[in-house]
This record gives sequence, structure tokens and C-alpha cells, in this order.
Amino acid sequence: MRPFPIVEYPLPVDDPAVPEGLGTIPTRQDVLFGSRLDVKSIGAFHRWLEFHPGNQKFQLSAKMNGGTPLYRSYFKDLPPVFVHALVDAIMEPVIAGGGRILYQDYRTGDWLHTDDGFTYEILQKSLYVGFEGPLYQVHKELQLLLGDARFGYKRETSMDRNSIGLLNTFESRLFDRFVHTGTTQTRTQEEVKSRFRVSSSAVIDKVILLTPRRSWNGRSSSIIPKTDNFVAGEDVFVSFGMRKYPASILNVDDKAQTVDLAIYGMDIQELGYIIMTANQSSIEKSQGVYEGSRVWANYKKTGEYFSGTITRLLPLAYADIVYDDGSFEARVPPEMYNLLI
Repeated sequence: MRPFPIVEYPLPVDDPAVPEGLGTIPTRQDVLFGSRLDVKSIGAFHRWLEFHPGNQKFQLSAKMNGGTPLYRSYFKDLPPVFVHALVDAIMEPVIAGGGRILYQDYRTGDWLHTDDGFTYEILQKSLYVGFEGPLYQVHKELQLLLGDARFGYKRETSMDRNSIGLLNTFESRLFDRFVHTGTTQTRTQEEVKSRFRVSSSAVIDKVILLTPRRSWNGRSSSIIPKTDNFVAGEDVFVSFGMRKYPASILNVDDKAQTVDLAIYGMDIQELGYIIMTANQSSIEKSQGVYEGSRVWANYKKTGEYFSGTITRLLPLAYADIVYDDGSFEARVPPEMYNLLI
């Protein structure tokens, strides 16, 4: 949900830290970057993402696979194939658990599924910066300075708009050179602006072009997600009659083919309980839902199902849907629609 008011600027502000991508709803399995929590006014809460389950899984996997020291060693004349192999190994448990890599648009608070190139850059930069130590502190302080420019009492001023561009340029000069692609090409200033949407006050001499090797959206990847079993912490839907409720798996008993679930939702009171044991056959994996996703929805809870497209996502996966016949329905709860595969 959006912790701050939407920042409205009188003119569009170019910011290389805001990627393009489809809006989506984050889950516990997702690795989250670029939070609006990067502000000093909320104190230690700006570290909230460090405790997000998906981020913790990513950090643990990075440490188990050599982490920052091993990644940094690959910049000593070793081929880029080692970098790709390391990132693949680190991401394997995240992708296998149904996780995605999401980035937050600070202007709206919406979580975005970005293009593969931007995502791969963010992952490599995160591995080089690490999760503690001097480089991590420098990078975090830059993010807090950006947060102050975006949300501080001087926001919407000319000075802060220029500061956003300059701070992003400074961050790029410090850390983008540690994104390993094997090629660095010089581009004109107009090409740079087109690629990174850099503020006119900012200047970048070189851009590292990324060569994505996979899709990081959790749906198509060279790492095949597990589809025949469930894992603790996974987000699922549990069926009761004709309705589905979002839930999280607490424990899995493969021998008995059952799972312990924590159920949540706006109308959970109807069930009379929050934690329960269910057969694995009555639950289904939660898939990534995006703005633009094609769905099969129960129109106004009448029992009649029609195909349509999600035009807007709201907290708790409520969706605005435009049906193929032109009809519109707002705030459709997640148990009333299914993704069309």
C-alpha cells in the first residue's frame, strides 16, 4: 500500500531510478527493490525490506553461493559467464519458489515488473554493493538522500528536481561500472536520455548495455519453477465450494498430502477460523497478477463468467476489469477471477 501521498510535479521529471513495467501485487516470495521507505523521517523502519521473506531468501542464497566476495572477484579479468552462472545459482531458490523481482515506483507506490535488462542490472549491483559494510552504507545513504529530495519539505522545488537527477547520476557513476556484461558502448547524449530518461542537469558518458539471458518474472525462466509440490511460506489459494481464499502455507506434509494454512482476506470471518489443515488437492499456487493480465471473472458475483483484462490493481489483489464486450467492473476481489493462461 502507499505509505506517502502521490508526488505531483508541475512538469514530468526524468528519473533513471524509475523503470517502466507493468504494475503488480507483491507476495512473500518476491524480491523487492526501490522502496518508498528510503526516508529518514520514519527512522529504523527504512530497513523494513531487509526483513521481507523474499529478500531474506535472496540474501541467504547469495551468502551460501559466495555472495559479495565471490561476485567481486569476477571483475578480475574473468569471463562474464562466471557472473551469469553465479546469478543463476543465487536466483534458483527464489524462482523455484515462485518469486519474482519487483521494483517500486516511488511516485505512485506501485510495484512494477520491469524488463529483463533493468532487473539483471539491479541484481548484479545489489550483489556488488552487498548487504553490510562501507559500500552498503554509502549506497544506502545515497538512497536516503534521494528519499529526502523526493519526499522532503522542499520537494517540488527546482533544487530538489535537479538533486534527483544529480544524485542518480552520482549513484550510476559509482556502481553501474560493476555490472558485468562484457561490453560497454559509448552513446550520444540523446541516446542516453532515451535509454535512461536522465534529467537534463545530469550527464552520463557511458552506458552499460545489458544482455539478458532469462526472464525473471517467475513464469518463464531457464530455472523451471517447481509445480508438483508446495513449500512453506508460499502464497496459494484454498477453495471452499465455489469460492477461493488467499492463504500462506505454514507447513507441508507430503506423506499425508496435506498443508497447514494461514488464511487471510477481507471476509475471513465467514470461515470461522484462520489457521487450518487442507488437502493439497484443494489449493492452487498463486500466480503473478499484472495490470494487463487476461482473466476469467465472475461478473458482479452473478455466477456468469466472462473474459476480460485487468486495467488497474489495488491492494489485496482487488482489480478493475474491462470485459471483452466493453463492460466494466471495479474492485473485483481475487477469489472472483482466474488468470487465463
